[in-house]
Amino acid sequence: FELLAMLGDSAAEEMTMIKVIRVFRLLKLTRLVRGSRLAQRLEAPISLPYQHLALLRCVFVLIILCHWLASLWASTILLVPDGTPTWIDAIAAMDEDLGI
Repeated sequence: FELLAMLGDSAAEEMTMIKVIRVFRLLKLTRLVRGSRLAQRLEAPISLPYQHLALLRCVFVLIILCHWLASLWASTILLVPDGTPTWIDAIAAMDEDLGI
């Protein structure tokens, strides 16, 4: 502690921030370990073959990827200036025609 006092306030604050970051990393690591234990506990009673697990993982990744791409596509509306016709306007017009 005397060493910290000699280094000054800014160095002490920086070292404190480093310790806080290390604590957060440790907490993140414990969550990861807890999650892997849960996965192992669920894996034994379910006993799915590896091919099924690989297929489920692939489907899950495809669903997440489709969601991200759809979100990016929808965010393109923010890039066009106001008053420019967009695909959302076309869908809204079709909905009005159908009475939705």
